[in-house]
Amino acid sequence: MPEERLGRPATLGDDMRAVAVTRILHGAMEALANLGLGATVDEVAAAAGVSRRTVFRHFPTQAQLFVAAIGAVKEIYDAHLPESTDAQEPIEEWLRLIASTYHELNARYVGRAFWDVYIERPGVAEPVLEAINDVARARYEYAKRVATSTWHKAGGTGRPPAWVVDAFSLHLSAFATFAFPRHSPDKAGQVCSRVLCAVLDAAVGTTAPSA
Repeated sequence: MPEERLGRPATLGDDMRAVAVTRILHGAMEALANLGLGATVDEVAAAAGVSRRTVFRHFPTQAQLFVAAIGAVKEIYDAHLPESTDAQEPIEEWLRLIASTYHELNARYVGRAFWDVYIERPGVAEPVLEAINDVARARYEYAKRVATSTWHKAGGTGRPPAWVVDAFSLHLSAFATFAFPRHSPDKAGQVCSRVLCAVLDAAVGTTAPSA
């Protein structure tokens, strides 16, 4: 049997670079959540526990750093948000799981960065704005998929009305997360899931939330 060609094994230097990049990205996510898009490289470095020079060694510009951090946050959401429901599972229970998970992720990773999305900031680099818009579009598409899935499960036919999709988009968002500052993510998820069940009930007439 011909000898298989294997890729070059990771070196100690590769491992150290991977650890540094991970620390920097986590620092950038923390800085963005706490300080918004006005966070500086020095603040990212402090959050990551590395030097400013180390940050620039791996990310030549602040824009590249923020784009990578925003992409890392999107990957976390993609990995943790439920995409389907069991046919026998009550709608409200599934929606509570989704909403609670969303609010937990928002509370942990979004913070001030969320509000900055909706404020014009002329100094923000175009690639950063594009990355933020990609996340916003992905969030809306996810809310739309959840709305469509539960709409059909509740007995709706065709596409759900636009106002139903809008209601899901609002309650599966950081607006809803930070509208309940005293609620835990689970409690906020419970409130939002009950509201969304009422929305479906008004639209379809078959999904009144349980007491």
